[in-house]
Amino acid sequence: MANIVGYAGTGKTHMLDTAREAWESSGYRVKGATLSGIAAQGLEKGAGIESRTVARRLIDWENGRDILGKKDILVVDEAGMLGTKDVARIVEEVKESGAKLVMIGDPQQLQAIEAGAAFRGIAQREGYLEMNNIRRQDIEWQKDATKMFALGEVGKALDAYNKENKVHCYETKGSAMANMAIRYMEDRKNMPNESQIMLAYKREDVKKLNEQVRWRLKGNSLLGEGNEYVLSNGKRELSPKDQVYFLRNNNELDVKNGTLGEVISADKKGNISINVKDRENARVVSFNVDKYNYVDHGYAATVHKAQGVTVDKAYVMASKGYNQHIAYVAMSRHIKGVDLYWSKDEFSSFGDMNNKMSREARKDNAIDYVDSAREYANKRGIDGRYKDIDVKNNDLHMDQLRYNREDRIGIFKDFIIEKIEDRIEYKKDLAKAEQFYGNKISKDFRKGENVRLLGEKMIGKENYAIFKGEEGEYKMMNTNRCMDIRRNEEISMCMAKDGKLMAAPSEDALWDRKVNALSKEFGKEVSFGAEIGDKGKYGGEIEFEGNRYGVMHKHDEVKLIDKEDFAKGFNLKDGGYMKVEQYKQEKNEIIAVVDKEKYQKIEMEQKEMKMKMERDKGFELSM
Repeated sequence: MANIVGYAGTGKTHMLDTAREAWESSGYRVKGATLSGIAAQGLEKGAGIESRTVARRLIDWENGRDILGKKDILVVDEAGMLGTKDVARIVEEVKESGAKLVMIGDPQQLQAIEAGAAFRGIAQREGYLEMNNIRRQDIEWQKDATKMFALGEVGKALDAYNKENKVHCYETKGSAMANMAIRYMEDRKNMPNESQIMLAYKREDVKKLNEQVRWRLKGNSLLGEGNEYVLSNGKRELSPKDQVYFLRNNNELDVKNGTLGEVISADKKGNISINVKDRENARVVSFNVDKYNYVDHGYAATVHKAQGVTVDKAYVMASKGYNQHIAYVAMSRHIKGVDLYWSKDEFSSFGDMNNKMSREARKDNAIDYVDSAREYANKRGIDGRYKDIDVKNNDLHMDQLRYNREDRIGIFKDFIIEKIEDRIEYKKDLAKAEQFYGNKISKDFRKGENVRLLGEKMIGKENYAIFKGEEGEYKMMNTNRCMDIRRNEEISMCMAKDGKLMAAPSEDALWDRKVNALSKEFGKEVSFGAEIGDKGKYGGEIEFEGNRYGVMHKHDEVKLIDKEDFAKGFNLKDGGYMKVEQYKQEKNEIIAVVDKEKYQKIEMEQKEMKMKMERDKGFELSM
């Protein structure tokens, strides 16, 4: 076994390419394993190592396929993101086959989704080679800053970027995102041959950044006529020239989770064609959203999706969820430059942001606590009544449990009987639930899947939420893994902190809740945007979800219009008349203005009324 710890941007992939050539020239076969499909593709393309995901490798081994041999070297890339269970299974397979294992990663970058920090634990106990010469960044002070991030010195690194005017502060998160999108668009226009990416911690922020960029692209006629589709992350409009990500591996389409492409066409029937440039020669991937809908806009991405990515320019949106590991990854993706954006409604000061982004969030291993556990036991006179743990040769040895054999058998027997009875009760209740709904019910959920809540059922000793999937299938999940879900709302399956799936309202559902609450405040249905020809009364300004809107009251609804769509010098008191017109003959652009025709009509009616009153008065005098 060999372990390599490489800082971000030290050229790990190039090193592996050289190592592969040396190994193959010595008669070895080199195979790769990574956490994600796109990372496997990158390892194969960058280092020439035939690669698959760790999940795929484990499934193949369990089914007797592609078994390792003594002349095989297995390279595990980004090993720091693997949980203890997966690493244990890999080590066991390598040990049994007599192969060689090379694990490469950076424990300081994004932590494992599953439990434990196996790579760090193994590297600390077995030793490792370190790659600490930063090569990715062009500018020397940025190389030094990346090394500071790698060493956990986030405060010093952020100070360095702040000193170079690379940290930008705004009053609100909405304005920070807007200016970040503007900068992205300017650089995209001025440097069309350079790669760029906007990064955020939350998917909600990624969505808003994508919307900001698309709004500006459409305003500059840089996107074709689009259509709206129901995709895995909610409703999205896709247009020709749109940059998109694929979100799920698909062998038939030959795409990975993270593959980037550009939309060629997207018709009303849901037929989409995308130009994919993940190889030397570009290729076209075509599908219908009824069969595959795991795509989303790709101008911005989460920091987790970006680990392993290299771009010319990066733009980072700071938020409260950051820690030193996320900050390290986000601020080290670039070659030529990175800009960090933050807002005062998210952080009270630069120092506050600095402190939050410096937080340690390292995953722990059980073995980290062996010495402290012994010390705790010794201080309290605990003699290890139930079990003694001894660490020898990287193995945990458990002494025989200290109670007699008869007691152990009795306890074990009672436990088994109880479990059998629970299982019988569970199956009976499940059969009743399936009969009630007229369908088989499974627990087969996938991350990002959207479902609808039908109701709840007690099955066995647990309460389960029953869902209906997008394709009409019925599924259930323990209610203690469901967070604030409601009937008739879209519910999304997401990953919880414990690494397991949980059910939560989708982004669209949360948005609808906020809009419904707003509708209750106004006493009318609220909608966003307006159409040419809309008329109503002005109701002042409001701020909603970080954006400023002008309020237009109509007879049976309230329309919220982006303040950027109001005419310059718009000056109208609450209750004044306004309307929406076409802006400069642009087909899709609108502008909100004072309804002068309405005021002229009112003035005319008042004059006519006055003249009528004077005529009536003259008639009475003549009588």
